[in-house]
Amino acid sequence: MVDPANPASQRVVDYVRAHVPASLVLPTMVPRSHAPAEAFAAGQPVVLRDPGDAASQAYVNLAAQLADRFQ
Repeated sequence: MVDPANPASQRVVDYVRAHVPASLVLPTMVPRSHAPAEAFAAGQPVVLRDPGDAASQAYVNLAAQLADRFQ
């Protein structure tokens, strides 16, 4: 999860992009939000509990990107 307002978060993004092969890094970043924690506490997938949340949409995008890589 990435928080653009947090400089430490951006440093981690920069570090990953610099040290992990580009073929292993997916372009979608999951924004930090309250939805994943609330879904976890409720025992539900975040994409079902709050499908309109930006983090939920990012997880759906990540799943699609992974599915594309394995086809």
